[in-house]
Amino acid sequence: MDGKTRKELMREEREKLQGMPLKKKLGYIWDYYKAVIGAAVVLVFILFIIAQAVKGAGKTIVFSAALINAEKAGGVEVPELGRDFAEYIKIDEKKEEVSFDDSYLMNPEQGDTITMAAQTKLMAAIQAEMVDVMVMREEVYKSYLASGAFMPLEEALDEEFLEQHKDMLVFGTVESDAGEKAYALKFEKNEKLRDVCGKGTIYFAVTARAVHLENVEKFVDYLLPYSQ
Repeated sequence: MDGKTRKELMREEREKLQGMPLKKKLGYIWDYYKAVIGAAVVLVFILFIIAQAVKGAGKTIVFSAALINAEKAGGVEVPELGRDFAEYIKIDEKKEEVSFDDSYLMNPEQGDTITMAAQTKLMAAIQAEMVDVMVMREEVYKSYLASGAFMPLEEALDEEFLEQHKDMLVFGTVESDAGEKAYALKFEKNEKLRDVCGKGTIYFAVTARAVHLENVEKFVDYLLPYSQ
């Protein structure tokens, strides 16, 4: 690693991928990760990314969220949440779409096969700039924080908003941070998140490679009225 921290390496990777067309991004992910996690596994998730791109061919994704360990406790399907948010931000449905992926199942403490598969898929999607935010429980948040997977909220959300909602901020540190920074919002009782993620505290974080920051902020605004 040449003495560089994980955060510095991740920033470099982000700069390399920034602006690359999809084909080049996929090639880069293949070269970078095949030696680390195995060519067969990387190939599976590159095929997933291609499938997602084909599925959305002709439309521009203007916001993407990964819902980790979604429980759908309220009987509300994730596509319904997506449609509701798309209506909230008034997208052009002929040209644009939002993405809410609830296929990520993982238990960071066990590291079983399902967890490894979900982590690999998520890593590939983040590297390809296909995930703007992650919605998760505390244990998943902590497991990703140390790796530099999240963007400090001061880089993603309005300063006035952060000041008004100090009680929701979750602070932490990663390598090379001079001090604590806010990396997540904590939703204690939110009707929308409870319906798709289950009861309990939910953590909301912006990925380090998020590109649709305007709609990230709008998603937070969309959720706030449903907090008790």
